[in-house]
Amino acid sequence: MKGLRRLLDELPGGAVLTSQAERLSYSYDGALDRARPDAVVLAREAEHVRRAVAWCAARGVPFVARGAGTNLSGGCIPLQGGLVVSLAPMNRVLSIEADAGVAVAEPGVVNAQLQKELGLVGRFYAPDPASMRVCTLGGNVAENAGGPRCLKYGVTSNHVLQLEAVMPDGSVERFSTDDGGPDLAGLLVGAEGTLGVVTRVWVRTLRAPESIVTILAGFPSIEAAIDCVSAIVAAGVVPRVLEAMDKMTVESVEAYCHAGYPTSEAVLLIELDGPSAQAEAEAAAVERLCRERGAAELRRASAAAERDRLWEGRRGAYAAVARIAPNVLVEDGVVPRSRLPEAARRVRRIAAEADLVVPLLFHAGDGNLHPNIPYD
Repeated sequence: MKGLRRLLDELPGGAVLTSQAERLSYSYDGALDRARPDAVVLAREAEHVRRAVAWCAARGVPFVARGAGTNLSGGCIPLQGGLVVSLAPMNRVLSIEADAGVAVAEPGVVNAQLQKELGLVGRFYAPDPASMRVCTLGGNVAENAGGPRCLKYGVTSNHVLQLEAVMPDGSVERFSTDDGGPDLAGLLVGAEGTLGVVTRVWVRTLRAPESIVTILAGFPSIEAAIDCVSAIVAAGVVPRVLEAMDKMTVESVEAYCHAGYPTSEAVLLIELDGPSAQAEAEAAAVERLCRERGAAELRRASAAAERDRLWEGRRGAYAAVARIAPNVLVEDGVVPRSRLPEAARRVRRIAAEADLVVPLLFHAGDGNLHPNIPYD
């Protein structure tokens, strides 16, 4: 790549990777495509990002920003070569103002790391992608990540207050969601780094709930489970989590991590939070609705360790399914919640016609379903 020596001179030693093995490591994410970059910049501060982007702008060299590479949409694959600008080394939580409900962090901060530090001061950050143990805050911004808690608390765009970003021409700008003009910060969220490379993030944090109740329910069919989901929502209860898995997913999870799920045709993982009295009343209502809809097995997590084990199963579902075959194609669709059973039946029919195994995972509360297609 012409002019690379100048970029090497401008950045500290070891900040630019050029060997074949190093470039191969940055040629893919969680999607199916692969493309090798010509070089990789390990950005340790915003100035490194600015210099790399300005260098690309001056030469017409394509570049992509990268966090941890966990996304499933191909958002950080360098299809045209050029530079990958890795933000993973920028991994500091810069400040937490508990009283103000604001945290400031660099884009390479892992979601779970931020959650851990907030937990020490009685706060939490609502977006919780399944990959939260490894995915980065910058990647969450780029993909507008959500997670199981999005039913109650929304997605990344609902919690970003301000962004600092390097623009495609190499300039550095700061955008706020409350500056009175167009919501340019909101425009950057979900843009996958195409409109600017985020170098600092201000997020809204929430007070940790007084009580969390986690319920696991096994049903004789997907239809019964989704009917229960609709009944819960119709009753005015808004769980912070309302997830569904079919039997194939449950069997994969149990073989993978022994989470303790029942061998039912469908399983709901339900979590409620809030003041203790409210959470208890809502949990009792949810349990009653589950029984009325035919739940054959119903139990609450009696301790934090049991709750963690149930969540280990849910967050490990993708990895569990990935053990079925060397590759997995993850689809992501949304239908009206009442039509989830119909969507599940159609997926199963198509899978049978194509002789495929397709485990199903649902963010059932908002009608989002993930058919996972293992293949060799």
